[in-house]
Amino acid sequence: MLLADPLTGFTLWRESVDHLADYRRAGNGVHTLRQSTDHARLTAVTFHEHAEADRYRSYMLSASAVVRSLEYVGKGKGNV
Repeated sequence: MLLADPLTGFTLWRESVDHLADYRRAGNGVHTLRQSTDHARLTAVTFHEHAEADRYRSYMLSASAVVRSLEYVGKGKGNV
């Protein structure tokens, strides 16, 4: 996950998202995830547009499902 300034493209924040991130909708336009370096730490991201927040959440859930599938296959327990 990378957050960037919309005018300059400058990276403001970067986080790896894995199967332990527990990405969730915490409220209208607020999402939370666990940090990759310390899964005990929770980070909140606020969106100005609720529809965009929901769309991003759908993307994150789809992407994390793919990662879980690949990790499962990597352990020799499935096929893609």
